This record gives sequence, C-alpha cells and structure tokens, in this order.
Amino acid sequence: MLSLKSFRPSNPRPPHTTARRWALEALEDRALLSASPAAIYPLGTTAQAEVARPAKAGHQVPFRGTLDGVVTRGIPGPSGAPVLVVGTGHAAHLGRFTFSFPHLVNTTTRTATGTYTFTAANGDTLTADVTGQATPVGTNGVLLHIVEHATITGGTGRFADATGSFTIERDYDTVAGTTTGSFYGTISRPGARNR
Repeated sequence: MLSLKSFRPSNPRPPHTTARRWALEALEDRALLSASPAAIYPLGTTAQAEVARPAKAGHQVPFRGTLDGVVTRGIPGPSGAPVLVVGTGHAAHLGRFTFSFPHLVNTTTRTATGTYTFTAANGDTLTADVTGQATPVGTNGVLLHIVEHATITGGTGRFADATGSFTIERDYDTVAGTTTGSFYGTISRPGARNR
C-alpha cells in the first residue's frame, strides 16, 4: 500500500516561498491523501471557515441563566414603591455575574418597571429595561411569582450595542426578602460589533 506524505526540501527556502512537496509511501493496501484545510484553501474559503466567521451585530444567539438576590423595599410614594434587588448569578455569554435591579412597583396592580444591570466578572456590563407582573402564590401572599419581560438596551465592553430580549421568571419571598429565578431569551452575539 502506498500513501502520499508531505516533505520539505533539504535546503529550505524562506517560509514565504517554501513549496509543499508530496511523496508516496507504502501504507498497508490502501492509498490515502490528506492535507489540512489551510494547505488546500490558504485564504480560508473552506466551509468550516464560512461557519466560523463572526456573526454580524444583529445576529441573535440564545441567552439564559439563573439568579439569586436580596430584595430591599423602600417607602411607597405617590408613584409607587421603590424596590432594589441585588444579587449574583450565572448565564450564557456573561459567565458569573452580579446584578442590580432598581425598579418601581405599583402596589395596586403588582406591576413594575425598572432596569437590570448585569456585571460580568471582567467588568463588562449588560443593561435591559424591564416590565413585570407579580402574582401571589398560595393563600397567605408571602410568596410572589414574578414574570418580567426585558429588552436589552446595550452595555459596555463586549456588550456595547447589544440587542435582544429575554424573560425572567422568579419567586420572591416577601418575609425573607429573597428572590431566585431563571431567564431565557436571545442576545446579539457578544463582541460582534468589534469584529
């Protein structure tokens, strides 16, 4: 069996002019020819190169994660009750993060508006405007199930000019002052504007 094997001439030329040579060698009873895609397609025009190209800024990818936080309620005023949720979590494209979510709650309708700010471990931030609705769970009203709809408005670092949307579902224990939940949606590929 013969196969082709690459070799370089014994008197090498400078790297930019060195030609690739091929040789045939025995290999059982079959012949194989192989080469790296870079050798066959030096300009990166293979199907793999097409797939590996960075996404355009508008291309959306899945965005999901979990979060846990502590809730601090302020004194209700005529425009609603100010609430601040701060905590930590883990998400696709963010990794481990901290977050703050100041928002205003209409205590009559149990609706809220505010802005999430997620901060990745390297300091990059992601911001999203949010509207939400709380629903009591059980008969004593201690536990609220909250569904929030978020629209990504940008951020810093790799999230500058980010777009997308996601839904947060979390439970809030009004006695303990804690909340835990998860979120899912899409985000423009992080860092796409820089490529």
